[in-house]
Amino acid sequence: MGLLLPRLFLENITFLTPEMLQRRGISALALDVDNTLARPKIKTPFPGVCDWLVGMKAAGIKLVIVSNALPKRVRPLAEDLGLPFISLACKPFPIALFRAEKKLGAGRKQLALAGDQVFTDTLAAKLAGVFSVLVRPGVPEKHWIYRLKRQLESRIIKRYVVNQKKNRF
Repeated sequence: MGLLLPRLFLENITFLTPEMLQRRGISALALDVDNTLARPKIKTPFPGVCDWLVGMKAAGIKLVIVSNALPKRVRPLAEDLGLPFISLACKPFPIALFRAEKKLGAGRKQLALAGDQVFTDTLAAKLAGVFSVLVRPGVPEKHWIYRLKRQLESRIIKRYVVNQKKNRF
């Protein structure tokens, strides 16, 4: 279960602040696309994401998109946001995160991955040895496989919440 528990769980990506990252020694952030930055198949980001990215950049956080999606999906959004990208990332395999480290000039201790899926994003971060940030998906998926994955993920999120409560006292 430890490989599936995120280090941080937030309602959405805009709740992640530069201070949260910097206090953990993180100066670089890899970002998932679908249901993290934007709705699946939609080229425009969720409300608030553009301003959030401006704040991250102003704070000196280096950013890169790391997505399992095809380049034709990732490139337009990345270009609109002014971010470098790695598509066809094959998460949960960590190779794309090693490429992100190199692209951003950051070591594993300085890199975090933020995404909406436990079995791809959180697991990839854990396998790569980088900080994992899980966010709630921006919109519910309709396909049965995603609904099944979300049910399994909800159990992991409950475990995360219980662990956080234990660590507070």
